[in-house]
Amino acid sequence: MFALAVCLVLIVPGPTNTLLFAGGMCSGVRRSLPLVGAEIGGYLMAVTTWGQAPRYLNGEFQILLEVLRFLCAFYLVWLAFALWNAHAKTQAMSRVISPRSVFAASLCNPKSFIFALVIFPPIAFQSWQGYMFHVGIFSLCVLMIGLLWITLGGSIQGRGKLRDKRLFERAVALVIGSFALALVITPYSM
Repeated sequence: MFALAVCLVLIVPGPTNTLLFAGGMCSGVRRSLPLVGAEIGGYLMAVTTWGQAPRYLNGEFQILLEVLRFLCAFYLVWLAFALWNAHAKTQAMSRVISPRSVFAASLCNPKSFIFALVIFPPIAFQSWQGYMFHVGIFSLCVLMIGLLWITLGGSIQGRGKLRDKRLFERAVALVIGSFALALVITPYSM
């Protein structure tokens, strides 16, 4: 059930999946593989931090979530702006869609809160064995879904279906910008 819940949340389009898809489309599947490692690293850092946070922060937890929500929205707006201005050059787009940007997008992704505070069971943060077991399953799920998104993007690249890369870059920027707007409009309630 844990793996199924993780996969269901991961498969939903979001900022990280959008970057993986765009990476596969712009750079191909093989060159985009490092993006999955960055995604796993970003999610693991966020899930581990937020899984432990309620234990240590108590009343300050909600305030910290609000500050982080706006910082994440700011980062996503910056990323959307960079993608918007990539000027249809594959190299420019590849610089924006880097392991660093995928790591940061995964770290800022609201899904990490859902994973840490809803999907991961409390035992995952109470014992080393529970943590390693759940993190192992989680990492495999992230790997599979990440490869799926990259492959979907790579399949478009290989067939030449996308004629106007500038339009695609702008669409990716708008999708990521819409997630930033959603972060600002919809506050967390945990």
